[in-house]
Amino acid sequence: MRRNRLPATSDLAIIGAGPIGLETASRAALAGLNVVVFEKGEVGHHLSQWGHVRLFSPFRLNHSQWGLELITAAFPKLSLPQPDSYPTAAEMVETYLKPLSRIPQLSGRILEGVVVRSVGREGLGKKDLLGKPERSHHPFRLLVEQGGRSSIHRSRSVVDASGVYSCPQYMGNGNIAAPGEREAQEAAPDHFHRHLVDVSGNQGSRFAGRRVLLVGGGYSAATTLEALRKLAETAPRTRVFWVNSSPQTVPYERYRDDPFPYRDQIAALANSLAQRPPSWLSYLGSSMVDEILSWSPQGPFRVVVDGTRNGGRKRREIEVDEIVSHVGFEPDNSIYRQLQVHECYATSGPIKLAASLLGGSGDCGDQTAPDLDLLRNPEPDFFIVGNKSYGTNSTFLIQQGVTQARLIIDHLASRLKAEHRPMPVA
Repeated sequence: MRRNRLPATSDLAIIGAGPIGLETASRAALAGLNVVVFEKGEVGHHLSQWGHVRLFSPFRLNHSQWGLELITAAFPKLSLPQPDSYPTAAEMVETYLKPLSRIPQLSGRILEGVVVRSVGREGLGKKDLLGKPERSHHPFRLLVEQGGRSSIHRSRSVVDASGVYSCPQYMGNGNIAAPGEREAQEAAPDHFHRHLVDVSGNQGSRFAGRRVLLVGGGYSAATTLEALRKLAETAPRTRVFWVNSSPQTVPYERYRDDPFPYRDQIAALANSLAQRPPSWLSYLGSSMVDEILSWSPQGPFRVVVDGTRNGGRKRREIEVDEIVSHVGFEPDNSIYRQLQVHECYATSGPIKLAASLLGGSGDCGDQTAPDLDLLRNPEPDFFIVGNKSYGTNSTFLIQQGVTQARLIIDHLASRLKAEHRPMPVA
């Protein structure tokens, strides 16, 4: 982990050294901006947490052209993935993100193990100079923490690329915690999983021959379901209860000539399992977790599932050894709570971008490139990018984030250089 000295000021402070944070930083460095990146873990922290999963999209859609050129120039002997290959998240971190973080242009500018607690404006409160561009005359103040010690970093602009993977939603009805959910997760964290788990790899023994509650109806749930199916073939006593709130008999939409073959493959598998559950699987559609009645540090859990059947309600009590909750993620807006950020009431993403996405098809492969105006906030020179910019909308693709990085940095580089305004002395 890189423990560089914390600088006092910058032209641009970036929160998060994931794919879009690094793409933004590398383009900023090329543009001559004094950029610093704060990463609470290590480079690619979120991707590393689900490193066993293969990406839906090919490598050519998961990087920028400038990033590729910078890596090739700095490390000419490095073997990069083939453009049409499908790397795992771990391979993406090792073969692209880490090399990009080590290019000479970013030397000393990426600080790992640094948490950004909050961002404000020097001399201003949230309600001051409402919607006025004059707020940009006051530098941002970032409260950062490293090794248990806090300090202030001051910057002319801020990009929040911190993602959403650290903030899983609750699985209870209405996406609030079901009674007992928080207590059970706290008491038995090794058996209550809120992120993607490597069922086919080193965590497989934890699930083999066990009773598993799988909650969710997105592609994360389908990915875990595929792994559990393979596990059940080798460990016949494995039993899975799949709770999905969708009322559809075919829960996953499939797209004609899907450009992402693996997405279509797991959607087809999940639909088949939902319609014709094998002996190891109980599919509970139109259902939600209503309550966790009891738990212990090593399991089991007694869970109440509330569903609808033939127009009526049906409650069912299930005893399971493992819980896997895949019900989505949400952005942590506490970082920018003191800034003038206009959020969507449906997705918690920036309002202009969120509105354009809500009017879309719902297919992540069918999106128009964002323009700069969609990325703007009432807070000048503050931008939310990457997965976090989509809020709870799950259609984000890295290529969309690359476009965001290009638009924002080209704008900031032009404006900040034109102003020639020095950073005020604290």
